[in-house]
Amino acid sequence: MFAKCRHKSKVNDAVKEALVSPDFSFEHSFEVAMEHKAKGESKKTIFILHHSIQCGLMDETLRAWAKGQKYIPWVAIAAQVSVSQNSKASGMAKGSFFTVLPLPIATNQPVHIHGLFSISPDRARLYQLDDKSAQDRDPGKWNTFLFQSLIPAAWTKLLCSLADHYPGQPFFEKWPQTLDDTRDPLNNALENVVAIIGKESLPLWPTSIGHKAAANSLLSRGAESVRLRTALQEAGAPVVFIPERLRDLSQKLFKGRILSPHSLCTFLRSVSAQINLWSNLTKHEILEYLFAEPGFTGYGGLDLFPFEDGTYRSVGETNTFVHRNRLEEDIFSLEGACNLNIQNFSASAQQALKRGCQNSNNHVGIRYRSARHLREYCMSFVFNDVAKEKDFVILNERAAATAAKIRTWISDRGFCIEDPDISCLWLLPVSNGSHRRIKPKEASSQVYFAPSGDIGDLMKRFDAHMTSKPLPLLDMGPLGLTSIDRRGQFMMSNLLIQDATRIVPLLQYLKRIWDLVEDITEKDRLLISRAVASYSPQELSSTELETLIEVLRHIPIFQKVLWKVAENRMFVLFFYFQVLSLIYLQGVFFVMD
Repeated sequence: MFAKCRHKSKVNDAVKEALVSPDFSFEHSFEVAMEHKAKGESKKTIFILHHSIQCGLMDETLRAWAKGQKYIPWVAIAAQVSVSQNSKASGMAKGSFFTVLPLPIATNQPVHIHGLFSISPDRARLYQLDDKSAQDRDPGKWNTFLFQSLIPAAWTKLLCSLADHYPGQPFFEKWPQTLDDTRDPLNNALENVVAIIGKESLPLWPTSIGHKAAANSLLSRGAESVRLRTALQEAGAPVVFIPERLRDLSQKLFKGRILSPHSLCTFLRSVSAQINLWSNLTKHEILEYLFAEPGFTGYGGLDLFPFEDGTYRSVGETNTFVHRNRLEEDIFSLEGACNLNIQNFSASAQQALKRGCQNSNNHVGIRYRSARHLREYCMSFVFNDVAKEKDFVILNERAAATAAKIRTWISDRGFCIEDPDISCLWLLPVSNGSHRRIKPKEASSQVYFAPSGDIGDLMKRFDAHMTSKPLPLLDMGPLGLTSIDRRGQFMMSNLLIQDATRIVPLLQYLKRIWDLVEDITEKDRLLISRAVASYSPQELSSTELETLIEVLRHIPIFQKVLWKVAENRMFVLFFYFQVLSLIYLQGVFFVMD
């Protein structure tokens, strides 16, 4: 009660002073509570009021008229609020006009408005400038002055008082409402109030961290999901979520301060030290929002990215890799500190990441792995324990399995196996149980490719029977190098792989391992001799022909036929011999022992 009397006395004193002081100014906000009983229950109603007297704003003509009418430029705005724990403010309740006592005129607004209005004798109508029947326009000018100048200013101060008293509530329902009636004296109230808020940079825009000025907050676009709003709240982002009716006016006021990936990242950098305190869900939602704008890369340096090692870090300082598919995820699993855990991203964000890697419009730190990255990874994690100077190495089970997957990866990516970053890796499995460097350092490290068919099967059988394998076979199936690189058949000689589909390398192989193989059968020799016979000498160069003739002198694959007579009977004898002389003449081999 004492507080009510104190405020009433203060207002009364101001009114008296305004009657005698032409430049008097008075602004006063306060809260008042009223209690009344209904049906035995006590109900408490709270109002926030603001009184304003601004004598200095009148021009001389209006001042003279007001003095004659004993009017002063005094207005007051009252907004009802609720203090109930389970209810919000009093919503969109319609207010009334007052001139000391209530007028039978609704404001069509959520506040009560007092003013020393110029009214009709029956107190039922406010004079307006466009009254056609009015001969004296001063009453209309007076009311226009109150509605266009004093009331918007007082209303704005009322909103400031609401923000001070209830910082956790937006109170947009107490802002002026948009009216379609152009004759309503409060038709422009919203535009006038917003203009004052902008001009004076008033902190009346509600955010999760309190009311802010437009220059210190971000205006939402209105389409943000509930999950994103929750994340922005935890991050302490000063985002203003407004009713749609305020959007057009607000956008003009906020200008470049509209919520976007760019403006949000500017804020995030100002609180970057706190990001590690946020929940993973908040980091995830914010990151998803940043990736929703195609081509945006301003997220560098923010610890928002989930990595496979379970941490959240930034991108930009070191390489950050995105897996194209499950195969890459499996191959490069040992480098979790560099791999984004894209399974944490939505399908659309995953597509955006991969599309950005493909088109090189992600942040420069986010990329797919190249041949160089493959080499660096393999040397650090797959072949880290092998003797780097050797061409043949023994891999453990895990490394051997990874090498097989890497061969598939190289093929899928279409990389050339002669690329220096690939050819230095031990990716070729051979029959002696080891893996050979694709391009060996030593000439003695050559291996042989056994073709599909009977000859290939023969070579594999010979190889399996040898305890020592001086010339191991490439153990990669019938496709050989072409299973990695479709151009592989043209690279064999450069990579020291002898192709036994050609007769000369085949016979050279047989010459070197002949004495190491036990029990070479007649069928084996016949198969080899038929292979030699089926090969057209015209396909050979002179050097290859000389080599062929030389090799055939050392492997007993030709049969010698003798006839022997015994007891009046003739016997045919077959036996294999080494050729002492082999002459090629006019497309025919002549063998001599």
